[in-house]
Parts: sequence; structure tokens; C-alpha cells
Amino acid sequence: MDRDRTIGETFYLLFTTRAFATGIPTVLAGTPGVSAIEDNSATPITAGITLGVDHASVVGLNLLTIVATVGNGFEAGKDYSLYIDAGTVATVSVIGEVVGSFSLGLSAAFTRLGAPAGASVSADIAAIEAQTDDIGVAGAGLTDLGGMSTGMKDEVEVEANDALVAQKLDHLVAVADADDPVDNSIMAKVVSATGDWSLFVPGTDSLQAIRDRGDAAWVTGAVAPTVGAIADAVWDELLTGSSHNIATSAGRRLRQIEEAFVHASGVIAVVTDGHTFTLDAGAVATADYYIGDRLQITEGTGAGQTRIIVAYSAGRVVILDSDFVTNPDTSSLYEIDAADVHVALASSDLVAGFVAVFTNTTTITLDAAAVALEGFYIGQEIIFPHGLGMGQAREIVGYTAGRVLTMSPALVSDLDTTTVYHIKAAVSIPEIVSEVWAEPLPGAFGAGEAGNIVASIDTDITTLLARITATLFSGMTSLGEWLGLMAGKQVGDATARTEIRATGAAGGTFDETVDSEEAIRDRGDAAWITAPNDPTVAAIVAGVWGEALPGAFGAGEAGQIVGDNLNATVGSRATQADILSDATPFAGANIDAAITTRATPAEVNAEVLDVLNVDTFAEPTGVPPATATLVEKIGRLHMALRNGLTITATKKTFLDDGGAGEWSKSLADNGTTYTEGEAAVP
Repeated sequence: MDRDRTIGETFYLLFTTRAFATGIPTVLAGTPGVSAIEDNSATPITAGITLGVDHASVVGLNLLTIVATVGNGFEAGKDYSLYIDAGTVATVSVIGEVVGSFSLGLSAAFTRLGAPAGASVSADIAAIEAQTDDIGVAGAGLTDLGGMSTGMKDEVEVEANDALVAQKLDHLVAVADADDPVDNSIMAKVVSATGDWSLFVPGTDSLQAIRDRGDAAWVTGAVAPTVGAIADAVWDELLTGSSHNIATSAGRRLRQIEEAFVHASGVIAVVTDGHTFTLDAGAVATADYYIGDRLQITEGTGAGQTRIIVAYSAGRVVILDSDFVTNPDTSSLYEIDAADVHVALASSDLVAGFVAVFTNTTTITLDAAAVALEGFYIGQEIIFPHGLGMGQAREIVGYTAGRVLTMSPALVSDLDTTTVYHIKAAVSIPEIVSEVWAEPLPGAFGAGEAGNIVASIDTDITTLLARITATLFSGMTSLGEWLGLMAGKQVGDATARTEIRATGAAGGTFDETVDSEEAIRDRGDAAWITAPNDPTVAAIVAGVWGEALPGAFGAGEAGQIVGDNLNATVGSRATQADILSDATPFAGANIDAAITTRATPAEVNAEVLDVLNVDTFAEPTGVPPATATLVEKIGRLHMALRNGLTITATKKTFLDDGGAGEWSKSLADNGTTYTEGEAAVP
């Protein structure tokens, strides 16, 4: 039987006709035709089935083109058999010969959430698009609340107005003629340093008044420090004693980084041999304290080399996993860094240690660090990162209670008792897929991640609609035109200019070409100079390192990155409710209708799950690009875990399903660092 197909799909099947007497491929003659039988039905289906004989000019090779649509009589969840209903081969009738079969939507992969099972994704998406097109650009198509009753409209308006009043947003742009903005409202804080509206005097404190007297009233001050001087002072600042050690500051975070990753430093006291040394008093005198960490020579003889600590005594004697290429001496400075973390897909390394006995290229005996249970590590991966034969990795195919391990394929180079091994847990593709799609939504997904976005779309839209009111921007024709006039000096909208001049006590002479922020800035470069109280470089540095993180820094900015990635707890981020509340003032008066024709959450959920659970994708080919789609990245992961690979002393090659190399990574180990190169042509 051909594979399970999808209702609505057009597909092709080949079959061969042979002469009964000789078995040789022979043309299907007469006026041949092919029909389909559904399950045990007695009524054949002829529509949507096209027969082409001698396909590609090959005698006896016949091509069927099948358009499996409902209109042609096909149904999802059925089996179909194809038979010749007319024709001869070498003058012998072949009517009734079965030439193929297929099914429509029977496999588990075609079970879809929603009804009917096997529905067309493209048709559903087209239906959603047709419905949402009515919304228009920036909500231009929204003109009515979808038949909502007058009482309901009044109730929505009351609730929205209550919310605006509660947040003091009713004083943001327009207020009643007899009212002033309340103290500590947004507008009051804009015009007054203390948030006290009564302190604002339009004749002296407005933008226009400041402009009028600024040309003559501001004087030259000290020369401000350059960006380079500020940067140099910041990065050259010493972190000693209590300086720059405020809780949650960048200075405190840098101290915490050093404590987390640098465990000790000092001078080599005694050199015994290439892998045995005695450290000075900078190291802790506790047995086994640094096992698994890295000893790095940072200055002096042998600088730049690192090795893993495999033994440590109370006398500060350290034993490394292999000899240094250049031995350090008593002038060499060392640093003990936190151990490398070897991460597998499911867990960290299962065990690590030394090879106890090398028997041959497929059989070794592990040391006592390994578990002594029959079959315990079968199916896992063993790699050899240090020592003789380093850089190789193999699958474990046998394991005894005596810790005798069998690998496949055979190693390219021999090992010995200096060779370090790591056994890593292997994870199957079904396990990964199961964990990904079993994750509940929104679950633990963060802001901007697909799981969180899908789960919150409907909630956000509903909240936004509840906050829209027809009187939100009373006295204002266009918020955009108002903001444009106040910000830029280009000639703006006349209606907005008139409305700005008419606010408050009226009679203003606002002119965007001279009164806007851009106009004031352009004129200020020539006429106004920095005031004499500019902060010093030292004051700026103290302010930088004393700033609470992440604070008001935006996405991608240094302050945000340091704060988000170095802070052990992230408890001060704005909630979704905070963001939605702050966004309310930017809703235009033209976005005042309910989006009644949008797709429901259930429909969106059904379509998303349909794509995730049903659609399949071909295996990616070639070298993985630096920037790839999520589909390709998952495909690459699938290939790396499912398909075969070959590993030599210098190269690891990843194979496709047919066993051909798709991409490779160079391997190298200079005794200090094991390196895997970037993906390249095999």
C-alpha cells in the first residue's frame, strides 16, 4: 500500500503491466482506464484519476495522477484500492487487475484537533485571513461594536472612564475647563520638579517661555568630558574595599562573577613533575577541594596552559589529568577556575575518569569511578577529551560488571592509562519531541516567547478593548498630529496647532517651527552652552556603577544585559498588566470598536497545534548556516541524533539518511585545548 495521504492532496503512483506469457513489461492497450474502490464499496470512483501509459517513453510503465478531493468522491479516514477497469496487455484483457492502494487521513499523524479531522490548513488560514482583513490597517475598518446594545456600550464606556480616572490618566492630555491636573499626575511631574501643579507658571515655565528667554539667559560652563574619557574611567575603576559594592549594582555583580568562577590564585610553590605541583597559601588546605576544577597558568613560565585537577591533598599538592607541554616554575602565577560544564541534551556527564586497561581499539576497562553493573552504560556515548588518543568519541555497545566496555566503531588511535574518559547520556528524538510538545501553555515561557504569546493574545485584546473610550482624547482630533507638532519643527497640521493654542487658558502662540523640541535643540547648539555644574568624570563613574540594574535600560543595552544575565533573582520586571496599563494612553480614538470577527482562541490553538503535530519537513541538506529557521535548526538536531556520523582524529562528519556526508567539523587538541571547528563542507 502507498503511504497515508491527505484529503485534497494531488499525488502520483506508478505501476507496470507485463505480458502474462513472458513477464516482459508490455504496453497497456485498448482504451485503458483505472477506477478506485472505497473500503468494501461496490461503487467505483472514476473522477480525479488520470492514467498515462508508457510514462517517460518507457514501455509498460504507467503513471496514475490522483486528485483526492471531496468533490471527486474521496473522503478522509478511508482506504482505497485501484484497479484496471478497461484495457488489454498483449491482446489479453487485464480488467480487474489491482494496481495500487492508498489511504486518506488514517494514520495517527493525520488526527487533528478540531473538526473535521484532516481539514485543510491552507483553507482554514484563508478563512481566518478573510475574517481579519475587515479590521484594516491600524484598525481603520473598525466602525461599530458589532451590534452591541446601547446599554452594553454605555457600560463599557463607564468602566473605561473609571479605569482612566483611577490611574489619573484623565489628566494626561485633556481636562475639564475648570480643573487643573492633580498633583503627582504625569502632566504635573512633567512641568514641576516636585509634582506640584500649582508651582507651574505658564508665563515662565512653558516651553514657549523658556524659548523666549533662553537665548540671553544661559551661559557657557565647563567643557563636558568626552565619551572616551568616561568609558576609560569606568573600566579602569578599581573594585576594592567597599567601593562600588552597592547591592544589585554592576560593581557588586562583577565581584560575584569573580567569586563564582575564580576559586583561587597565587604562585606555584613546588614543581614535582609535569603534572604534579604544590600551590602556595592562596589555595585552600582541604583534601579533594579543587577536584574537577581547572588549573590555569596565567603569567610567567608556561603561561596560557590549562589542565583539569584530578587529585588534591590537604598539603596543597595538586595532580593534573596530563603533563604540561611547558612546565611552569616557582615564578609562574596560577589561577584555579570553576570546572567546565559538559552539557548533554538530557543531563550532565554520567561519569568521568581514567582508562584503567586498554585491551584493543574496541575494548577497554574503566577505573573505579564507573558503576560496576552489567549493561549499565549500553547505548550511551563515551568521549576521550584528554591524554593519548584524545578527540575520539564512540557509542557503548557492551558493558560488564567488571567495568569492561565495548565500543563501536573501532577507535582510530590507541589509548592508555593517561587517557581521560567522559560518558554522556544519550537522548532519543521521541523523548525530545515529547518534552517540547507536552509543555503546558503559557507555562514557564518568558515575555516574547511563542508559548507565552499564543496563550495571552486573547487576554491582551480583551483588556485593550475594555480600556477604550470615545471621550479618551476629548478636544483632540489626532494624538499623532499633536505629538508631531510638539516634537518636530516641520510645518504640521493646522487643526492640531489650533487645538494646542486653545488648551488651558487659551490665547497661546505656539509655533512648531520655533517652539517644538527639535527647533529648540537646533537653536540651542549655537546659542546655549552647558551649565557650569556638569558632573565630573568621577561622579559619572560612581553613578554608572551605583545604578540599580536592570533599571530603565532598554533591550540590547549594556545595562539591561548586565542586569538580566548577572542578577541571581529577577523579581522587578514589569508585569503584563503594568505594560497594558501604561500603553492605554496611546490608544487612538479611532480604535474604539470590538474586534468581533477575529479568530477565536480555540481556532488559533487548533491551527497552531495542527502545524506542530501534523506537518512534516524534509531533512535539511548542506552546511548549517549561521542564521537558520527554527524548522532547519530542529531538523539539524534530528539528523545529528538519528543519523550516523564518522569520527577520525581530525574530523567529525555528519551523515544524511542515505549515509552521505552533509557537513563536517574539524577536530584538534594541542594538549591544552580540545577544539571542534565550525561546520564546513565534508
